[in-house]
Amino acid sequence: MVEVDTKQTVTTLIVCMMLVGTLFVVAPDIVRGPKDGDYTYYESGGFAYISNYSGAGGAIIIPSSLGGLPTGIIGYSAFNNVNGHLITSVIIPDSVTTIEDYAFAYCSSLTSVTIGSGVTSIGSFVLQYCSSLTSITLLMNDPPSVCDCWVDNTPDA
Repeated sequence: MVEVDTKQTVTTLIVCMMLVGTLFVVAPDIVRGPKDGDYTYYESGGFAYISNYSGAGGAIIIPSSLGGLPTGIIGYSAFNNVNGHLITSVIIPDSVTTIEDYAFAYCSSLTSVTIGSGVTSIGSFVLQYCSSLTSITLLMNDPPSVCDCWVDNTPDA
């Protein structure tokens, strides 16, 4: 007759169930949040954080609200994608307070940018390699300090 250690069997069964259960845990996906028109965003501190642009390009005006939330942050590399590279001009609303690193990097068709009065933080390389850029308009009374690399149109050597 085979003797079975019930305590060890139950413990092994519980551990196996826990391991299998971890396969079904879903982590929040901050890159693929809800969409509102051409913008993918997620909520961050009561503001809409733009994480991606999927519009047709051309002249765009970023909306001052997305999904009922004020648009507050243009995220890291949000417009640095195939569709973003088709943008010719952009107006950033006064509701935006932060433009993160690389937000419009490599948007080579971009000729003009208007930055609203609410912006208090501009990241590094925001307009890197925007080789057609000829006009930047800052609407704030006291522009934020930025590194000299926020606009860099010098191609790599």
